Parts: sequence; structure tokens; C-alpha cells
Amino acid sequence: TITADIFKGYKTTYNKNIPLTMGLMSNSEIFADNTEKAKVLELITDYGCSVAIHGSVSYPTMNQDQLFEYLDTQRTYITNNLVAPTSIIYPYHDYTELSSTIAGSYYGVCCTGGTNNPISYGGDSKLAGPRSNMYTLYRFSLFNAQMTTQKIKEAIDYASENNMIFLPFFHDVDLATDYERCKDLLDYCVDYANTKGLEFINIGDIPYIK
Repeated sequence: TITADIFKGYKTTYNKNIPLTMGLMSNSEIFADNTEKAKVLELITDYGCSVAIHGSVSYPTMNQDQLFEYLDTQRTYITNNLVAPTSIIYPYHDYTELSSTIAGSYYGVCCTGGTNNPISYGGDSKLAGPRSNMYTLYRFSLFNAQMTTQKIKEAIDYASENNMIFLPFFHDVDLATDYERCKDLLDYCVDYANTKGLEFINIGDIPYIK
């Protein structure tokens, strides 16, 4: 649920013109509440945010036909009730070569959990790393219990110095649990990335980096 405090935190960040990719599942509470849905639509239309398929079932637990059916169902439902998704975020950070290949065939970019290092992505000499990890991009867990502004600074510095993508993520529940701490970390992340001249894009925009 997009609570009042969480939405206030979002708007503070997006007043800085920073987009957010929201990972949604078809059973999200926003689809059952027009007020909540309106808040998400505002983030999309007024703040440049986008939507990714998230889901609530571990993809590797499904066979090929089941996964195609599941992703088709999620995509259709979210598109018909909100807006077309542009990427996929794996539930529980789980994936296999098969599941990531199937998921990647939908949008060309998928994210998973992993080590808190900036991800490598390459399209030309300006970017480091192979393009082959496009279906398993590692996210940087912004609000874990051990996170500090120094760790965020080091990750952003590393990404900037090595022409890499820095992909921070968080859950709504993180903001609901410790709003002030999480908002401070998010604000620091955005403000410091701005000082380094990093460009802010949605996950679905990554395949179009030239």
C-alpha cells in the first residue's frame, strides 16, 4: 500500500526529477483501492516513474509453460489496470538460466538481488562489463540494516569512476518500518549521485543505452 507518509517521501524525491521503477504484482493492494491506484498513476504521469512486473511466486519453481503463462497473466493484468510494464524484478531474487531467459524475452532487462556492488553493463567502450547480464542485473539494497551514507558514497564513486550503472532498490515496507532513516538514505543517494553527474533513468530504459 502507498501510505501517506511513503507517498510524501516519494514526492520529496521526485521533486528532484528522479524517476522510480515500481515493482508490482497483480495482487497488490493498489489494484483494489482507487485512491491508492491514483497515487501510483500520479507517480507515473507527473514524476516519470515506470512499472516492472514483480510477482509473488519464485520463478524457478515453475516449468517453462507455467512461467510463460504467469508472466503473460501479470503483464495483461497490470497493463489493463494501470500501465504497461517495461521490465521485470525477480521475486525473492530467485532465478535460473531458464527462468531468466524466459523473463528476459519479455522486456530485455530483469533485475535480481546480489552483492551490494554497482552492476556492470556494456554497450560500447564507455561502459564496463558484458551485455550478457541484462537478464540478471544486480540491485543495490539501499535500506538494509548495515547501510550507511559512506557505503552509498563508495558505491556511487565506484560506478562513476568505472562507467557503471548504480541500481539502488528498496521495498515500501522499509519506508513504513523506519521512514525517517530510509528517507534520509534515499535523499543522500539522490543528492550525492547528482553531484557526480550521474544520469537517472528507469530500469526499462537500460537496454536503450548507447
